[in-house]
Amino acid sequence: MLTVDIDGSTCAAEVVADPRIERMVESSLSEAVADRIRAMRSAQPGAVFAILDGDHSMEHVLAEMESLRDVLESGDVLIVEDSNVNGHPVVPAFGPGPFEAIREYTRRWPTDYERDSEHETKFGFTFAPEGWLRRR
Repeated sequence: MLTVDIDGSTCAAEVVADPRIERMVESSLSEAVADRIRAMRSAQPGAVFAILDGDHSMEHVLAEMESLRDVLESGDVLIVEDSNVNGHPVVPAFGPGPFEAIREYTRRWPTDYERDSEHETKFGFTFAPEGWLRRR
C-alpha cells in the first residue's frame, strides 16, 4: 500500500508503524508519485485501487486525475472523495471541487472511465457521488 501526503506530520501513528504501508511525503501531482505507482505495479501485478482525498479544489482534483491518466489501466478503480461538496448535496458555498473536476475530466476524456454506480450506492449514501470510477 502507498499513501501520499504533502504533510507527513498528520499521519496516524498506526499508519507510520505499519510495515505494509509505504508513505511518500510529496505532492500527489509529483511525477515521483506516478513513477512509484508504476514501479509498484511492476513488482506486484494486479489492479490498482486509488483514492483521491487531498486538496478538494476543482483544479487540484482535475490535475490529480490527469496525472493518473497514464498510470491507471483497464480494470483499475479510482475513487474521488468528497464530490458531495459544493451543493452535491452539502456545503453549497464550497465552490467548484471534486464533483466539477470529475465532470470536466469526463468531458475531456469521455471513454477513460465508467461510473461504478453499484459500489457508489451500495450503502445508500456516499461522500463520492459520481466519484466511483473504473478504468476502461
